[in-house]
Amino acid sequence: MVRIGYRSVGTDQDPLLARIARARVRLSECLASPRVPPEVRPFLHEAPAMLEQVERSIAAGESVNPAAIEVLLEKIDSFLEDIGGLHGLLGADAGRRPGASLVPDPGSPPHRRLAERLYDFVQRRLDPTSFIALTREWAGEDAFRGNAFVGDRAVMAEHSAWLVYDKIPPGQDRRGVECFAESEGKSLPREEQAFLRLWLQDRPSVYRVESIRPGKGFSARDLLDDTVLRVRDWTNSRTLTSGAIVLARFAPFEGGTDYGLLGSLTAVPRKVWPRLKEFVDGLHEEYRGATPGAGAVAFFRAHHAQIRRRLSELARA
Repeated sequence: MVRIGYRSVGTDQDPLLARIARARVRLSECLASPRVPPEVRPFLHEAPAMLEQVERSIAAGESVNPAAIEVLLEKIDSFLEDIGGLHGLLGADAGRRPGASLVPDPGSPPHRRLAERLYDFVQRRLDPTSFIALTREWAGEDAFRGNAFVGDRAVMAEHSAWLVYDKIPPGQDRRGVECFAESEGKSLPREEQAFLRLWLQDRPSVYRVESIRPGKGFSARDLLDDTVLRVRDWTNSRTLTSGAIVLARFAPFEGGTDYGLLGSLTAVPRKVWPRLKEFVDGLHEEYRGATPGAGAVAFFRAHHAQIRRRLSELARA
């Protein structure tokens, strides 16, 4: 999700402890579900222990790293979103009435509340058969045994974002985020409306990382239309290298000059890139011939799942 800043543990402990407590509750609810696949249970056991250690350190007045805590909480939130969407573990299991709209925790940050509403809205509009079909489209037939998902969970990292921001489901004429904006946008709290306006301007694509500002961000060149974005991302700016190829979705900050990461970033291995580039270039050329005037973002949305599947195939080869 687009980062909105980091709390200082020394001056704002109560909200941080509240977020930790909420994360532990959500992990417990998920772990209690009999439908949790066995391959994700180790993390569900490990994460609460890590959170408990953080709580003990804060309670004891020990020095803690707020940035590291934020990264852990974001990882847990992302993990729960992924398996919640794929396996239906959160929602009805958490006591929500079937078909009822999700009501986010008012204590959560506005971008987190909006993301939960978005994912919930899109998933409620899909019947189980359609959801499984779309998951097959994203992950490929090899990821299923019957209707049971048996693939690598890492493949699903951006599945929910694809459903929300890119895919026009069968029988519908617009993307999920656009339907949500028309149906629910005016009733959202003002802070969430501001995020929604920005997220509607997202740019998913294949990017090459250019100049890096360690601890602050980097520049990313869209390899489909040569647009260069200035990205604020302190976490990835410390691990990315200049020239790296990534699949990413960026959305503008207020004002539109800088962008933030919306979802997660997928690095393309250097040895894989030449073959993936050949695949993407072929799709792009065919798309431009069939849909004159369509832009690079429209192309990527239409072929995002294909590109992800091809990347997975090449990485396994």
